[in-house]
Amino acid sequence: MAQGFGGLKEQLLDPIARGIAERGFVVLLHDHRDLGTSTGTPRGDVNPWQQIADWRRVISYLESLDDVDSDRIGIWGTSYAGGRAALEREFDADERAQLAGEPPAPRALVSDDPAMPAFYRDPHAVSTYLSPLPAA
Repeated sequence: MAQGFGGLKEQLLDPIARGIAERGFVVLLHDHRDLGTSTGTPRGDVNPWQQIADWRRVISYLESLDDVDSDRIGIWGTSYAGGRAALEREFDADERAQLAGEPPAPRALVSDDPAMPAFYRDPHAVSTYLSPLPAA
């Protein structure tokens, strides 16, 4: 299981993962590369191709576990993990600009400041993403 685009595994997924595990499934939560507790730079970079590679690594790891039926592995994601065409076009444009020598075009995940470029402005999204993470 993983969040979409900029979310972290500690945000909202724990109760869902527990519920699935209580029904007898093996659940592995992960943060995509460059996000949360995963490694990688630049931090906060959302690269859909890297996320696909990350999913493949997670699946390969699960296949190596004795208590996992490798014929019954599935993935579960939220938000961008389901795909968004307009957002994909923005990422493609940013990649092309970087190949031409431009710096990455950072954008905040959430903000209630209209002057700051952000993906989400909904007050619920802002409070969810900016609230402190639970202690490990």
